[in-house]
Amino acid sequence: MISQSRFFTNVLGAPQPNTRYSWGGVNQATRQVFLKVWERDIRDNGGQPKIRVWQAGITHTSHGHPERRRHLSLIETGHSGWGVLCLGSAGREKESAKVDSFDTDRVLALSTLTIDNNEYFLNIDGSAEVGQIATGPDADHVIDRNDSAAVGLVSRHVPETTTRTAVVETRIGQGIFRAAVLRQWGGACCVTEVTTPDALRAGHIKPWAESSHAERLDPANGLPLVATLDALFNRGLITFKRNGDLRISKRLEAPERDRLGLAGLKLRCPVSDAAQSYLNHHRTQRFQG
Repeated sequence: MISQSRFFTNVLGAPQPNTRYSWGGVNQATRQVFLKVWERDIRDNGGQPKIRVWQAGITHTSHGHPERRRHLSLIETGHSGWGVLCLGSAGREKESAKVDSFDTDRVLALSTLTIDNNEYFLNIDGSAEVGQIATGPDADHVIDRNDSAAVGLVSRHVPETTTRTAVVETRIGQGIFRAAVLRQWGGACCVTEVTTPDALRAGHIKPWAESSHAERLDPANGLPLVATLDALFNRGLITFKRNGDLRISKRLEAPERDRLGLAGLKLRCPVSDAAQSYLNHHRTQRFQG
């Protein structure tokens, strides 16, 4: 069986900073975050599977904890999240658990961070074959497909639906969806006109996890925003009125609004009827008025 270190570096193209304590790695070229996650941490959330990825409010001794917080922050601000599903020694806490095996065949597609009693969860939006998303130098030939101890762990928890197609087409480095959304707005933020690619996020208006397959790929369901505005929009702390003016949640107090420079912001130009429909969903279903 391939080692974890080699799998992250040579297959996923996301080297672990430290092979002893790291819980994941980042592929900077494709803006993908790969997290080492545990099968026992999968939960059912009313038909939407989710997985525990971190716990706050306790004393952490492993250097993997601050790294995990950084990785979660990257996912929240636009990187695509993927989970490498691991089986660990029974009866041990995550911090000290030994990985007995991990799935080299499929990875979980992760999105939408939620917090419940200091436990951090990411939604599981399906899975993808490693060969479809991996960009490391050995991606095409290093995986042992006959390793029965690891292959197939994902399939026990995630149904085979159109999710895999949507993940590959819309989430790798924002892909086709990102390009289409940016094209609609002249390659610039729809509010600030910033054009620096690394500062822009092409996020969904109606969240990816709540959208149909067609909606996930519809460029009208996207807005190019600078990272700060994108993060606020995703968490429902800002939205846009029908006339394009920014609406700010009462949860953001006046001093914080000033620090974020939100006063007077609005969409640079009117949006299509289709985009208005998505924005109406955001205003009524996501915005924390």
